[in-house]
Amino acid sequence: MKHNIEILDKSKGARLVWLDRARGIALLLMVVYHFTWDLSYYHIISVDIMAVPQWQWFARFVAGSFIFLSGVSLQIFALNSWSWRRFLRREVKLLIAALLVSLASFYLMGDGFVRFGILHAIFFFSFIALLFLSAPALISLIGISLVLLLWWYLPPLEYGGRWLFWTGLTSHAPRSVDFVPVFPWFAVMLAGIVCAKVLNARRMLFATNTVKPKSGPLSWAGRQSLLIYLVHQPVLIVAINLSLIVFPVQRLQEQAFVNSCVNNCVVGQEKTLCQQVCSCSLRELQKHDAWNMVLSNDNSDRLRSTLQQAYESCRGF
Repeated sequence: MKHNIEILDKSKGARLVWLDRARGIALLLMVVYHFTWDLSYYHIISVDIMAVPQWQWFARFVAGSFIFLSGVSLQIFALNSWSWRRFLRREVKLLIAALLVSLASFYLMGDGFVRFGILHAIFFFSFIALLFLSAPALISLIGISLVLLLWWYLPPLEYGGRWLFWTGLTSHAPRSVDFVPVFPWFAVMLAGIVCAKVLNARRMLFATNTVKPKSGPLSWAGRQSLLIYLVHQPVLIVAINLSLIVFPVQRLQEQAFVNSCVNNCVVGQEKTLCQQVCSCSLRELQKHDAWNMVLSNDNSDRLRSTLQQAYESCRGF
């Protein structure tokens, strides 16, 4: 890779502080989303954020920010101090982290585990991005256009869905809590690469904040982004479970269940009727000792069957 800019003095610990802070902001937004998701998952709040479009767009924005910044960072790495050894070491770390996320989510979520999430995507996208790092920005723009056009206009592939789901071009989309396929998300990494190329061409990429890293919280978080990404959810989950032991919130969980049930009630039913049916369903679940299965987010067929029976019983079927 050809160096065509002033090289940062790594021996003095110089860093792009604005990039560290941008990563820190992305991490903060991610923690906000996951904390809210956890509260919803444990039925502490009545909002099912997986069913709220605004929250889903927020989640996409957060995912996109990580991928975009990865593209920026990769282009800076290529321009400033490219090293195959460092690149491969980075990729090994990402692969290990992605596998840990998959294993942990499989343990917690079962079939809904993370098959191709943000870390998997960044790991894979980084290899494809090698084709664009030394090329003009125009090539990356063409790449963005091709990715988006194929994603938008190509009919879903009816074969190989089980093995090609990660492309985003098949009719099979896995049930997963985090899914970031190649199409369209690789376009976001290319956008980050283009951004870095344009800033570099205008002498703006390294113009400011190339100093020793400060101890500000956002900059610090940005420098520890992978570690924080891996540990923040276990920390949140442990904290929430401990708080449930110390401060029982049974009434909040019951109300959250009823509200979620009402929101998903059959279209056309009166809200009052839905409220009565859902409250009755809650009592039926508690009567048959199935409420603890709901609180533990059991995804078994047995619980789904019990929920359906309780709902139908309360509707007078």
